[in-house]
Amino acid sequence: LKIWTQTLIPQVLLPLEFGVTSQDDRPFVAIEQLDSSFQRSLEVSSLEQCREYILDLCRLAASLAAQGTTLPDGDLRRFAVSTGGRVWLTDLIGASQQSTQPITCIVWLRETLNQMEALAPALSFSAKEKECLSESTTVLELAQGISGAEIKFAD
Repeated sequence: LKIWTQTLIPQVLLPLEFGVTSQDDRPFVAIEQLDSSFQRSLEVSSLEQCREYILDLCRLAASLAAQGTTLPDGDLRRFAVSTGGRVWLTDLIGASQQSTQPITCIVWLRETLNQMEALAPALSFSAKEKECLSESTTVLELAQGISGAEIKFAD
């Protein structure tokens, strides 16, 4: 929980309350309820919305990596979607502090994006996008290759 309570990254829900149950000493975390689970949202999302979700996930991955935090997996249950259509990270259970190397987040991000493609009827990665997904070594490379957005920086 220490990592979770010290993560001040946009689109990461902070716990409202946490502790241990009085009956059986099991840990619990209470968070704000968002509009929809990520999984339910994917089932009815357009291709354009899926591409926005991909950018949100890439931004989250880059922010977490810059902080030195990595998720143990990319399970879709870790995310929810707000009324405004933004992806939020709602579950940091098992997160760990690691190197600030961006490659640490690529593993869970790939897993999340592969699950997205399997669940969202509107999303189907092209051969080129699949290659990018498997070979990218940075979040920016991955975002540029599969989000459908042209991401450019001024020189």
